[in-house]
Amino acid sequence: MHRLVPALLCATALLAAGPAFGQATPDGAAALKKGLAAILTPTLATPGLGEPIFEGGWTVEPAGAGYSVTGPALSLALRDDDADGRKRVVRIRCDGDRYTATAGEGSVYRLQGETPLRCEIRPGGDEPAVTITSRSRHAELTVDLAASLLTASSDVSDGLTVTEGDKTRIAVHRLTLTSATTPRTGESRAQGSGPARQDIALRVEAEGLSAGDPAAGDGVTLGRLRYSGTLEDVDAAALRDRVWRVIAF
Repeated sequence: MHRLVPALLCATALLAAGPAFGQATPDGAAALKKGLAAILTPTLATPGLGEPIFEGGWTVEPAGAGYSVTGPALSLALRDDDADGRKRVVRIRCDGDRYTATAGEGSVYRLQGETPLRCEIRPGGDEPAVTITSRSRHAELTVDLAASLLTASSDVSDGLTVTEGDKTRIAVHRLTLTSATTPRTGESRAQGSGPARQDIALRVEAEGLSAGDPAAGDGVTLGRLRYSGTLEDVDAAALRDRVWRVIAF
């Protein structure tokens, strides 16, 4: 009997945990892939160029109790007119991320990834390429597929550098980006008054930042730079789409 009680308690805990301890399924992978595409990579094209913002698509595969997720690369071609009227195209490419995803309550999924940052900006002409890299990176995303929202994110990059050609222009010991999206309820939003609205809290923190060449007296160093703010009563989905369109333009 003394062995039966712990066994029953363990079984009860597993049942209460629900899908977190279940096996991932092909249907779950398909739903997650569709949701991630809608939330994080809307289908837009660069006006005038007709090139997509993202290279490739999402791949999601069952992996035990969770999912193996690979995101598309960011690939932008932006028009940039010089002061003398010359037209050129600036190309920006950032490698895609890899995550492991686990199901939470309802339609919520949590993603974690360790893909280091790598972006390359090619201005065109005779100007050297600008490369942004990090030594390591840890990213966490929480998405709600039913609401089609990124509800929380955390992105920590260590050893971030911005180089132009063979010269380091900016170095950051640690860069932290976080966001949290909270639905507005009760008196803050009247029922039936249109699309759901949210508050979005944002925070950016850079530790150990240096730019230029401080040793030569031509640069700046900062121990810590921090910004935080809140966007109140916004339609997060509409804001997301507007931001992507601004980037594309």
